[in-house]
Amino acid sequence: MNREEFIALVTHEKNSIAHAVAIKDNCLFLDEKLQLQSDSTKDLCSLFYQQSGIQYPKFHKMDMLCKLGIMASEFVLMDETKPFNDPYKVAMVFQNSSGSLQNDIQYQETLKAHASPALFVYTLPNIVMGEIAIRHGIKGENTFFISDGIKREELATYCNVLFKDDVANAILCAYIDFEETNQMVEMYWIRK
Repeated sequence: MNREEFIALVTHEKNSIAHAVAIKDNCLFLDEKLQLQSDSTKDLCSLFYQQSGIQYPKFHKMDMLCKLGIMASEFVLMDETKPFNDPYKVAMVFQNSSGSLQNDIQYQETLKAHASPALFVYTLPNIVMGEIAIRHGIKGENTFFISDGIKREELATYCNVLFKDDVANAILCAYIDFEETNQMVEMYWIRK
């Protein structure tokens, strides 16, 4: 399923996508318009932090998966007033194919000398959702799927169930993956 089919599936009733972010090949697109571009993922995150003007020192200590998630969420949620009217009706549905593998490898290396608690905290892929929830005050349903590649149909189906069962009025839906040689983010802010 491609992006257009995903969008059609999640917006088939009264749902709408307010914003969509894509990060690929060290470029960030908001609603298909190039916003940021850099030579590396690390440089892209630094550029974002400098240009955005956000005051969030914790950003510098995060792993790359969390930095990408925070960066994408800042763009897709830019029009939202915070706190949300009902933060318990804002859900997050995320997916990736590598879990937290990059951090797992780094953490495994620290075990040879002395285990690093700073890395250990990022050895769960859903930590990115926790960081976004803290930053934006989101308190609703959250689910993180690990799959073999992006499964947009599964994401769309799950989002539609949350809307249909009145679990959520808005959903932050994302495929967010980071490996040393590859990063990919597709994040959507979907409203009922």
